[in-house]
Amino acid sequence: MKRFKNALQLALAIVTILGLITFSLFILEEAFQTIMFGTWPAQDAQDWDTVLEGTDLMETTVTTLNVINYTCGWLQPLAFIAYRSYGKAARFYIRGLRSKVFAMSPESFDGRVHTFVFRPKQIVNGDLVNNRITVQANIPNPALTPYRIRAKITVVQNRIIIRQHDIKSISVL
Repeated sequence: MKRFKNALQLALAIVTILGLITFSLFILEEAFQTIMFGTWPAQDAQDWDTVLEGTDLMETTVTTLNVINYTCGWLQPLAFIAYRSYGKAARFYIRGLRSKVFAMSPESFDGRVHTFVFRPKQIVNGDLVNNRITVQANIPNPALTPYRIRAKITVVQNRIIIRQHDIKSISVL
């Protein structure tokens, strides 16, 4: 009987610890979703700074979720797999939402490093230019083709200027 009682206490301790881990991950998932729901009315209102702030909060939340999951989530393998997938999906949503914010309000990214697709409409003195964005890069044979650019965004007189020294990477799509 004593062995059974000890085994039951051990099983209860294990279930409690596993419950603490998965409950924490569940609350972080709910927090992420609540932030996501908050970005929807901000998008409707075209309040892109609030939407971008929401993506920052989502990023922090999913990072915390991943730290907990990769640190001790493996104790419950099925939950680990589920929350790993949730973390990947959440990062994809953040990326997509930031792309939308950049398309609608690139000035919201002033001072930030961001990756985006740039479609120049003209070439002026070697600079690639579209409506509000100018990329001042030393591109051999610049063309009016799409580019994927990772760079620090700088706003100058209501225009987005990407300077050569701020470019982290650039490639033709």
